[in-house]
Amino acid sequence: MWVCETERPLVLTGMHRSGTSLVARLFIEAGVDLGRELLGTGEHNLAGHFEDQDFLSFHEHVLIARDPSKRVLWEPPHDLAWSTSERERAAQIVRARVGGAPWGWKDPRTVLFLESWRELLPNATFCLLFRSPEQVVSSLRRRRDRNLIVKVLGKSLTRGERRGPFRYRRAIQAWLRYNERILCFADAHPERTVLIELETLLESPKPLFERLEHDFDLSLTIPWDRAYDAQLLSTHPHPRVVKMLAKYPEAAALHARLRERANGQRR
Repeated sequence: MWVCETERPLVLTGMHRSGTSLVARLFIEAGVDLGRELLGTGEHNLAGHFEDQDFLSFHEHVLIARDPSKRVLWEPPHDLAWSTSERERAAQIVRARVGGAPWGWKDPRTVLFLESWRELLPNATFCLLFRSPEQVVSSLRRRRDRNLIVKVLGKSLTRGERRGPFRYRRAIQAWLRYNERILCFADAHPERTVLIELETLLESPKPLFERLEHDFDLSLTIPWDRAYDAQLLSTHPHPRVVKMLAKYPEAAALHARLRERANGQRR
C-alpha cells in the first residue's frame, strides 16, 4: 500500500457554504499552490471556488459510483472507504503534485474522505472550517441545489430556475453529518488538525496566520481585504431557517462543541 510520508500538504475542507473558498483565496495569496486547473466563478461564488479539478473530479467519481444521483453528497453514509482502484487513483493525483512547496487542495467533499486521505498522506495538515448552521442552511437555501429542492411535477430541476420547496431537513442533516465528521476527526488527530470557525476568523484572522506561519513557514502578512470581501459573504440567516433549526437542538449542541474544540486548540 503506497503511502506518501514526505509531503506536508494543506488540506482545506468543510461543509459546503462554510467559507472554504474565502480561506482558499487567502492561502493562494500567501503562496500555497492549490492546483493549476481550478474551478472558476459561479453565480453563488463570484470570487471563484478555487477547487483543483483533479481532486474535485475524483471525489465526484467516488460519490457517483455509490449513487448516480449524487444524493449521497447530502446524505453521506458512515462508511465511504475507497476501493483499491480508487485509492490508486488518489495516489496518482498526489504523485503529480509532490515536490512542490507548499501545496494543497480545497474541496468540501474531502470531509467525506478524511480518514482515507490521512492514511495516504500521514503528514498532511487538515484545515477544517465550520460555520453556524443558520448561516450554512440559509446559504444553501439561496443556492437551491437540485438535490435540496423538492421537484414539482412537470418542472425540471436541471434547466433554468429550480422551483419547488426547499428540503430544510436534508440540508440540516447534511450540516450535522459533515460537522460530526469534522469534530470526530479533529478529536482523533489533533496534531494534524487546525479547526477554524469562519465567524471567528472574520473577526480576527491573526491566530490562524500565526499557527500556519509557525508550522509551515508561510508569510501570511497580506492585507486582509485582498482575501476577504464582505460583500461576497451573506451573514443574514433566513427567518424560516432559524425557525426550522429550533426543531434540531442537536445542531446547536454540535456547533457549541465545535466552538469549544476550536477555542481549546489555541490555549
